Amino acid sequence: MNAPVLALDLASVTGWAVGEPGGTPAHGSIRFASAGASHEAIFAAALKWISDKITFYAPGMIVWEAPMATSFRRGNTNTNTTTLLFGLPAIIGAVAHLRGVFDCRKASTRDVRQHFIGQNPKGHIGKKLVMRQCRAMGWSVSDDNEADALATWHYMCSLIEPKLAMRRRHFLGDAALAIAARARLAALFIPGGRHGTGRRQPKRATSPRCVPSRTAATRPLGRCGLAFRNARSCKG
Repeated sequence: MNAPVLALDLASVTGWAVGEPGGTPAHGSIRFASAGASHEAIFAAALKWISDKITFYAPGMIVWEAPMATSFRRGNTNTNTTTLLFGLPAIIGAVAHLRGVFDCRKASTRDVRQHFIGQNPKGHIGKKLVMRQCRAMGWSVSDDNEADALATWHYMCSLIEPKLAMRRRHFLGDAALAIAARARLAALFIPGGRHGTGRRQPKRATSPRCVPSRTAATRPLGRCGLAFRNARSCKG
């Protein structure tokens, strides 16, 4: 039996999920301090919280989403946010080490989402899809932080037990996914298509259109009411 995995989405409001691979995870989210609190207050609360979680759940591994380098977040963050994004992992890792949890890992957001929802959309779209996927799997989530932690937990559990990846139920439903897969496969074999092996179908002959003539006043009218160079062939 594998030891529990504790997954974290570290931020001012931190999401968490913990459980054994293949089991039902416990999950939630927590704000370490009130809005406007100092970094020291937040870090102190995080230190006490993670120590209590380790005592209660005895995880064999702790994993969190790796914070993006500040060069990739330019214009979207500030000094306070950067301090939290890099300070919280340091606090969590230090406490884990002191408490004997030496297996601490980082997971990229891209890898987690590719595993959990099959894509990596940016911004709020990705967060909403992750929440929908959690609910499709029977996990009631209250915010995107909790959902991201569950996605990270499932991703890491699937690395430990690869068969778990096959048991993921997509929020679109298995039938919808099967239909989409067949449609993508059929598109590869459309005659004359980009990837097809068939020949392009010849263009069908069309009758001449009714085009106004420069000498419309001297031309007979077709049934469409427009002067046509050859009124007899007009089928308008």
